[in-house]
Amino acid sequence: MCSGKHNPRHLAWPALLQKELQQHLPSCRVLVRNRATPANRVTSLLSGFNLRKLISTEDAVVITDFTINDNKGLKHLPSRELAKTAIGIAAAMEGLVRHVRGSSPGRQGPPALIQLESTRWPVVSGQHIGGLNLTSSWACVPATSNSSEDPHLGVTRHYGVPVVSFVHGAACVRGALTTPKEYDAALEQHWRAGCGELDEASKRLGGCGVHPGPTTHAIFARLITRYILSHATFAAAAAAAAAASAAADTAASCGSSSLAAFAGAASPTAPPATNSTFISSSQLRGLQGCSSSAHTSLSWEETCGSKWQRSVLKNTGWACYEDRPGKPGLIANATGAKIEFRVRVTSAPTGGDIVIGFLRSYASMGRVRIGIDGHFSEVSESDRTNTLDGLWASQTSQQDVAIISAVALARSHGNHTLSSSNHHPSTVRLSLQLLAPEVEHEAATGRKFKVFSIVTC
Repeated sequence: MCSGKHNPRHLAWPALLQKELQQHLPSCRVLVRNRATPANRVTSLLSGFNLRKLISTEDAVVITDFTINDNKGLKHLPSRELAKTAIGIAAAMEGLVRHVRGSSPGRQGPPALIQLESTRWPVVSGQHIGGLNLTSSWACVPATSNSSEDPHLGVTRHYGVPVVSFVHGAACVRGALTTPKEYDAALEQHWRAGCGELDEASKRLGGCGVHPGPTTHAIFARLITRYILSHATFAAAAAAAAAASAAADTAASCGSSSLAAFAGAASPTAPPATNSTFISSSQLRGLQGCSSSAHTSLSWEETCGSKWQRSVLKNTGWACYEDRPGKPGLIANATGAKIEFRVRVTSAPTGGDIVIGFLRSYASMGRVRIGIDGHFSEVSESDRTNTLDGLWASQTSQQDVAIISAVALARSHGNHTLSSSNHHPSTVRLSLQLLAPEVEHEAATGRKFKVFSIVTC
C-alpha cells in the first residue's frame, strides 16, 4: 500500500484506520502496522525472500495494495515487456495470497486478506497477455471472468479474496458509461484530495499530488474500516450463534474476538491445491525466485552499513550511498566498474536462483552483465539473458527484480557441479560489471546502475 510517508503521521491511512477501528471496537486493542515499502512492486516482495518480514503470527487482517506501483507507467511499455510484467505480477500476487493463507508455525489460523484497489490495469488492445488471456477491458465495467481482468483482479477472483475499490468509487463517475477521459480526470482529482491551495495540510507536505493527499488517505481508512466492521459483525455474530454464546454485542467485544472471527470466516484453512493455481504451476515456480528459502541475502535498500562488505571479494568502482535522500543503494557510475561477491547456491528443485533487485528508470541508466566464477557471457543483441538493463520506457523510477538461473549460468561456463543439497550449498563467485552505453542510445542511457538487493538460493 501507499506508505504514507509524505503525509504527517496522524494524517496517513495507518493512523486514521487505527483510530477509526478503535472507536468502533472500544473493548479491543487495535494496532495497525504499516509495512509498506516505497517504490516496490509485488514482484520485489515475493522473489526476494521478503514475505516473512511482512507477515506476523499476530496479524488478524492483512491488507494489500500493489496496484499503485504495479500499474504505474505501464502504458509506455512495449507489448513484449508488458506481457512479461503481467505474468510476473500475477505470479507474485498468487505467491502472496498462498503465503498469507498458508499454515505458519505459531499461528492458530490464517489472517483475513483484503485487496485494496487504488488503480486499475491499463486498457489492453484486444491481445492475449503473457499467457493470462487478458483481453481488452475497461476499468469501470465490472469484470465477469478471468479473461477480462488485470493480474491483480484475476488472482483475487481465483482465490476469493475480497476487493475494496477506491477506483470504482472515485473515478467511475458515471458507472460503466464513464469515458477514459472522465476516468483519468476524476482519478487525478481524487488522488490529489487534500493537496489544494486552500488545504492547510498541503502546505506542509512534500510530493502532495504525486503521492495521495491527506483526504485520499482518509478515504482509504474509511473504506477499509467499513468493510472490516460490516463483515466482522456478521462473522462474530455467526461464531457466537454457533457457540450458543449469550453475548449481546459481539462486534464490540474482544472477549469473543470479532476480528479473529472475521479472519476465520474470511480465510480458508489452507491454500488451494497445487493444481488450482491461477497461472500454471511451472510458471509460478519459475517466477517466485527465492521466496521459500535463501542461502545468501544482501540488501542496501534501507541502509548501507558494513555487513554486506564481508561478502565482497573484489570491488572496483562500486559504492553504497544515497543518490537521492533516503534512497540508498549499491551504485556504479563508470564503465567497467566491477564487483564480485561470495554467494551460496544449489541446484535443488527449491533453489538454483539468483534474485537481483535493481533500479529501473527512464533516463541516465546503464546496463550490467552478470558473471559467475570469473566468467562472463558475451553480450549480444539476440541473447541478453545475463544482462540487466536499468533503462525502460515507463516514465517512472521503481525497483524491478531479475530472477536468473544459477544452474544455467554455471553450466554456461562449464560448471556442472552445483550442490543439489539445501543443507550444503555450493559457494560461487557472483560478479556484476557495468557496460558501456549502447551507441544508439548513449544520450539516454548514461552510465549509472543501482542495486538494492541480491538473494541467492
